[in-house]
This record gives sequence, C-alpha cells and structure tokens, in this order.
Amino acid sequence: MSGARILVVDDHPLIIAAVQGILSGSGVASVVDQASCLSDARTKLRTPGGYQLVVLDLGLSDSQGMNGLLTLREDFPDIPVIILTSDSSIETVTAAFENNARGFVVKGESPHVLVSAVRTVLSGGTHIPELTGVALPPTLPATPLSPRKLDVLRLLLEGLPNKTIASRLGLSENTIKVHIAGIYAELNVHNRVQAVMRARQLGLN
Repeated sequence: MSGARILVVDDHPLIIAAVQGILSGSGVASVVDQASCLSDARTKLRTPGGYQLVVLDLGLSDSQGMNGLLTLREDFPDIPVIILTSDSSIETVTAAFENNARGFVVKGESPHVLVSAVRTVLSGGTHIPELTGVALPPTLPATPLSPRKLDVLRLLLEGLPNKTIASRLGLSENTIKVHIAGIYAELNVHNRVQAVMRARQLGLN
C-alpha cells in the first residue's frame, strides 16, 4: 500500500498542490501526478507505469458531475477512484457510490481524512464520509440485529469489501451478501452508503 502512484485530477492549482503535499508527506504515495482536465487524465492513465489510484474533482473544464467518474470507470475499471469535491449533498454522495466510486472526501476536511480514505481504498476498502443532517428513510420498529449481522455491519463501517469481511468472519462471500441484504431490510435502507450512515446514527461506530 505504501508508495502508491496516485493521479490527482483537479483544475485548481492550489487544491492540487495541497493534495500532493498531504499525500507525499504522509508516505502513502511515492508519486503524486496531476491532471487539470479529464482529457489529460485519460492520456496519463494510458502511459506505461500506471497508477494505483485516482483522486477526482467533479467539476472540470471538460467534465461536470458524474460524467468524469463514469468515463474513468469505463475506460480504466481496475483503477479505483476517490471523489474530492465541495459538494457534500447526500444525492451527490449516493450517486458517486452508485457509479462505483471507492471513496468520497469533501474539500475542507482535515488532511488525515484524505490520507485515511486513500489508505482504505488502496487496501481494497471503501471510504464513506461522515455527513450530518442527512435524511434517511424512517427507522423501522426496533428489531435488534442478530450478533452475526452486527459483526458484518461493524466491518462495513470499516469500509471493508465483502471478500475481506467473509475472510474475517470465516464465512463465504455469498453468505455475507445474504447478511448484508438482511441488514438493509432491517435498517430500512437501500444501499451500503445508507447502511453505514444508519449505523453511525445508531451509535454503532
């Protein structure tokens, strides 16, 4: 995980300089390159040497909203993407993960949040931000989760992928998927982002 090659895609020089300094200084990256637009990013991602991670702004001169994320996930499906943006709305966060972002960091967060997100994603996990004032579906009548579902939910909170959760708990990946579906139903949520937010709401983190 240490010494990763990371590409930062943002059209604000100050943001790029700050991210480069944070990631290089933390030791999580050996190379932090930059691209100021989506076209430049695609060119660099095709060069020999490769990158292990992309940090992507949603507002670029040649790409707005989820278009850049969709393009990178289609062209480079094996390279994970962390979104770095000033838009912290639940709609944007949810859309990012629905379009296969692996992390989401709000500009203005402390440097350690970005470093933590990068470490989590490079180790195969998912970084979901802590947001306040987010409207979730109404909570269902209190039904305690089973101890096994609580184990799975706590590992979801760590951002771990299903395969790692299965390994940690000594279960098959299919069994983990069944438990996650049950968690969604019992918490009255529809996806991993909402499940993590509900768990935090309930003080399970």
